[in-house]
Amino acid sequence: MTPELARVLARLAEELPARHIEAWARVLHGYRAPGDDLEVRLIEAGPGVAVGARAARLARAWRESSPRPAGDALALALETGAVMHARHAGRQTDVVVSGPLGDRPAVRHTGAVVTDDHQGQRIGPARRELRRLRRERGRP
Repeated sequence: MTPELARVLARLAEELPARHIEAWARVLHGYRAPGDDLEVRLIEAGPGVAVGARAARLARAWRESSPRPAGDALALALETGAVMHARHAGRQTDVVVSGPLGDRPAVRHTGAVVTDDHQGQRIGPARRELRRLRRERGRP
């Protein structure tokens, strides 16, 4: 399998809905090599927006692959990629940044803040700045 075919399969596993992955895997299982009707069969198995371009991308990458793996191998790779993508997506976090809504600096005390980072490069200065701001405002 060439790196390009692997990239195409990984991208498809990320982009296609689960029902398309299953349908495309069933189609791929029926091929030892990419046939002339491959794209049509993939589109018919899982129609939708931009499916034609994706089917063409897979067929082209498979035809250009050397050595050329059997459809069973592609189906397995596609299904595995989809499982891994789903696992990764379930562990992703979203970073939310919030800031002050007024002219005054936003200062709040959060007891759950990590007390020290790797070498005190960020937490230490931030802690000192928080103490300075508290003193300026007359808070302990």
